[in-house]
Amino acid sequence: MALIGRMKNLKVLKIHKDALVFLGVDGFKFMHKGFKYFQENEGSLLKLQVNNLLGNSSDEYLYACLKCLPELRVLKLND
Repeated sequence: MALIGRMKNLKVLKIHKDALVFLGVDGFKFMHKGFKYFQENEGSLLKLQVNNLLGNSSDEYLYACLKCLPELRVLKLND
């Protein structure tokens, strides 16, 4: 996520995880910070796909991350 802020031409982002460990509060804060820098550098993500990364209590944290992506058109979550 640290490089996302510098890749302002990025349009599609797919995040995959194979293990049974879900993204925690710290992970969502890190993702939120990366998306915030991405938006500040005039990036516009059109599609976000997340596979096997979100747990049961991830709704409120995910919403904070998505607020940083106003031009997002497609959101695909597979858990």
